[in-house]
Amino acid sequence: PPVPLYILAKVTEGFAMYQQNDGLWYFRYKDENGKWRTYSTHTRDESVARELENHFKLTKDLLRNPKTIEDLISIFSDSKRNPERLDSKITGKSYGERHSEEVARNMRDLLSMLKAKSMVWSIKLNKLTRLDCKLIMTMIHKEWGNTSKANKMFSQFKRCLTYASEQGWLDASPAIGMSDIKVEQEKEVIPMTPNDIAEIISRPNLFRYSYPACNGKTESLREGRMEEDYTMFCLLAYTGMRRAEAAALTSGQICNGIYRGRTFHYIEVNRAFKDESWNEIGKPKWNLCRSIPICEELYSILKPYIKKNPEAPLFPGYKKTRFVQFFERLKDNAKIDGVIFEDEEAFAMLSPHKLRHALNTNLLAEQGVEEGKVSENMVAEYLSWEHQDQSKMQRRYTHMVASRLLPVADLISKIYSRKIESSILTVSAL
Repeated sequence: PPVPLYILAKVTEGFAMYQQNDGLWYFRYKDENGKWRTYSTHTRDESVARELENHFKLTKDLLRNPKTIEDLISIFSDSKRNPERLDSKITGKSYGERHSEEVARNMRDLLSMLKAKSMVWSIKLNKLTRLDCKLIMTMIHKEWGNTSKANKMFSQFKRCLTYASEQGWLDASPAIGMSDIKVEQEKEVIPMTPNDIAEIISRPNLFRYSYPACNGKTESLREGRMEEDYTMFCLLAYTGMRRAEAAALTSGQICNGIYRGRTFHYIEVNRAFKDESWNEIGKPKWNLCRSIPICEELYSILKPYIKKNPEAPLFPGYKKTRFVQFFERLKDNAKIDGVIFEDEEAFAMLSPHKLRHALNTNLLAEQGVEEGKVSENMVAEYLSWEHQDQSKMQRRYTHMVASRLLPVADLISKIYSRKIESSILTVSAL
């Protein structure tokens, strides 16, 4: 067996192999206190004993400058340095950029918390004990409670220790077999009703800026931003697109198709912002591209933003903070105007992702009315849930895939049809 690293870590000098009368091989060494110690190799085979000696020679340099918990966590705190992400590019294993970024965020938060609350971050890996791991788990739980974030953070930390073990930085992960942090049942997502979403779509003025403008130029800019925010809301509500997909939308992604003599419009959802700063463009989540038909109501709202240059973005400069700001402004203006919704609690929780859940729920609730025209699989394909799959042949004929989902677009139009015509007239007059 290899010499445990916690033994080798104590060796300062005098490492020597020898065989006793019982035939077993031993080595003697001086520990950090200068005392002579002996350790049995548990073997009578000299070749095995010499392998242990070579093992020591290969690892002693590492042990002179052992890595700390901080060193290990820092490796995973950078999504571009994440070794598992780099390995996946070679092995083909699934380890997406978004997951790598999530791991990086969690590890940065963990390291920041450890540095603020204890000195455990400075412990050398070859001296890390199971008790230290339990302490870290307790600190994570105290900071984030029984949340999904806490569960993922500790699980990812254990994976870091496994990686350290694979690299030979410690014998074996002291966290092996430790339970994950239990996640309490999260509060149920309350989707907005179709009437409430239609109410918002029929009121473009809810996206206005409430405070007074400084001058005419500022007022003009605000009106432009108000129209953009309203259009973005309609895009999210009618398609269920993720905000990173909607913000990256270009004119070339909005296409025309013909199916059995019917002309329709569809969006090729094949790009999205990938990094935290929303500067890097890549494929959508799960690397699943899709072609989704859109109803005429939405196309009428998007049409003024479609440019001749196919590479031109529909919403240039849209970032995460813009979504937060206009959703908060929407809620404030609805309160000022005294708008009454069927489900006030659902409206208070409204966000871009909640719109996606609302569309999914409303489609599934109405699909039976369509006499089987819209199936659950079609809804899943339209919204690109994780299990959605398309063959290479399907991806080759995007307009055919889009035409197959036309019943979904028709059902969305039916669900959100209340007061839509008046809203289009209003926004065109802004």
